[in-house]
Amino acid sequence: MSETPAYQRFFAELKRRKVFRVMAVYGGVAFVILQIADIALPGLGLPEWTITLILVLTLLGFPFAIVLAWAFEMTPGGVKKTEDATPGEITQIVSAPAGSRWPVGLAAAAGTALFLIAAWLMLGRPGPGGAGTAGTAIDSDAPVESIAVLPFADLSPAGDQQYFGDGLAEELLDALANVDGLIVAARTSSFRFKGDDVDIPEVAEKLGVQTVLEGSVRSGGERLRITAQLVNAEGFHLWSDSYDVTVAEMNDLIGVQEEIAQSIVAALSLAPESTTGAEPLETLVAQGTDNLEAYNAVLRGRYLRAQRTPRGLASAAEQFERAVALDPDYAEAWADLGMTNNLRTGWGFSIDSLVEARGAEATDRALALDPEMAEAYTARGYIFSWIQPDSAAADRDFARAIELDPRYPTSYHWRGEVLGDRGHPESGIPYLEKARELDPLSPIILVDLATAYDQAGRWEDAGSLFDEVLELEPDFAPAFSALDYHAYLNGDPESALAHSLRFQSLTPGDGAYNLSSVRLSVAYYFVRDHEGVVREFRGAFPADSAAVPSFVWNEVPLFLHSLEQEEGLAAVRAFIAGQRAGLEPADSLFGIFLDGYDRAAAGDYAGARDALRRIQSSEAAPGWMEESLLVTIGDPDEFFALAETELLQDLEDLSSGDRFWLEFDPRLDFLRDDLRFPALLDRMPPYPRPGDRD
Repeated sequence: MSETPAYQRFFAELKRRKVFRVMAVYGGVAFVILQIADIALPGLGLPEWTITLILVLTLLGFPFAIVLAWAFEMTPGGVKKTEDATPGEITQIVSAPAGSRWPVGLAAAAGTALFLIAAWLMLGRPGPGGAGTAGTAIDSDAPVESIAVLPFADLSPAGDQQYFGDGLAEELLDALANVDGLIVAARTSSFRFKGDDVDIPEVAEKLGVQTVLEGSVRSGGERLRITAQLVNAEGFHLWSDSYDVTVAEMNDLIGVQEEIAQSIVAALSLAPESTTGAEPLETLVAQGTDNLEAYNAVLRGRYLRAQRTPRGLASAAEQFERAVALDPDYAEAWADLGMTNNLRTGWGFSIDSLVEARGAEATDRALALDPEMAEAYTARGYIFSWIQPDSAAADRDFARAIELDPRYPTSYHWRGEVLGDRGHPESGIPYLEKARELDPLSPIILVDLATAYDQAGRWEDAGSLFDEVLELEPDFAPAFSALDYHAYLNGDPESALAHSLRFQSLTPGDGAYNLSSVRLSVAYYFVRDHEGVVREFRGAFPADSAAVPSFVWNEVPLFLHSLEQEEGLAAVRAFIAGQRAGLEPADSLFGIFLDGYDRAAAGDYAGARDALRRIQSSEAAPGWMEESLLVTIGDPDEFFALAETELLQDLEDLSSGDRFWLEFDPRLDFLRDDLRFPALLDRMPPYPRPGDRD
């Protein structure tokens, strides 16, 4: 028989002395310990060197454990030196079947591999400092160009610091946006991952960034601990640190933010001594206010405003009012106050003229304090777009905002949206697509881009975007507000009603005018539920005619028709009389329209036509006034003549929405037996997918 090879005898000796078993167990346990340390320790706020120490100890312990396993063995009598093999013992191990020899060896190999992988994940990061070295660079020759800042998690026992964690992340985001050569993902997209069990590589991929900053805040007694860590797209930790701030030191919170921002810029190889041309680090964090209470009020206000609900916006405005009262020169607080009140007015959440005026006043105050604030110009552009319409002024303000901050997505967003509302969606879509590029996971940008696609006749593209929005946020109310129009374009009033009902359920009225009720009344109208129309419209229509937003007046003719069906002509005339009594002046366009409608409903067609001529002679009169009076007068010849001269003048401007109006508006029943009506309907654009209605 040939002699057993030396390497087989060596492996047999390792097995006999249970070295393989120790390697398997040590490797597996070390892998778990290193992974837990890598994930958990930064969140606990322990010093960065703690992770390095654990790694070094586990690396040194591995060969030490192997040596101990070789030299000693555990016996019932305790630890003693391993005795030499008895004659024939090694040969017996070598000659044993492979099924009994290999498992322990494979286990040892697996345990060792796991251990080495864990060590590589921590030691194998780019840069000379190894794992956990503060200020470690990714590559001094190739600085990182993009970063996302996630909201800092609230680890406080009371769970009452989330507003602070969000605000701190937003401040750092704004500070890093000042660094030349660094692209910072927009707030809305980054904050989409709030509260999630974050997988950093997935976040980096979705946001298109190379690095992600995450962190936590923990308050306890008189101390606040802030922990931040920077991770690259592969999941490697590049830098982390923790900061303890006492109540007495809270006024120096700007200093803490500055220190974090400086450390991140250094870690990303974007320090001023590099060739990127970054601003000096000491100027990264803006000193908005020295008043800690005002600063905290702004953080709370932004947290509340992000909810985008009537109550949330009202509460946010209260916080911003508190901030400007504490520090009248706090420009950011004035801009936030203006933006918030503008949204309350523009979205129909408030009809209080004082709210509208305060929004304009606050916006102007912000610009007076900081004439180069892009956010303030954007807020004023919103006013000139939807509250006090002035197209030229709105265009100037949006252009100035984009010039001041080309990476502020809201400027592009609202510029594109208002172009669509003016009837130029093709011009607005590039702005909205740019806003999406800057803030790819913002649901409101996606909704408004989808609406622009609908306006431009790109129904399929719009549908894909709506699907994307609802996948991101299934209960995002504005999506359902826009989906009713999307359904109308496909000739589907039942789906439009379902979307409007969902919108109302997600935006309950908070004692203010409720836009959702008006939208729901329109949806009821097109399914001929006149009772629903009257109920919803009456519940939303303010008692003061002067307080009625112009976009609500657009739907008054539908309400009047349903009111006549439900309660008769006397109820219609009583409503009109009540509204006219509150109008100033009485002969305003709305007053003329109501007078003409009242006369037509009463059979005074000569008086109604006189009102119609006055409406037609006014360039300021919206088209719905002429159309509604003509339909109420009920002369088919006049209607078809108007269709030929107005509706059919430019067929390229028509959409499937025009077909929907002709097909489903109950007021047009007097035309449906006329032979000219189906011919007119045939000239309308077809529905995009009539066989695919939701």
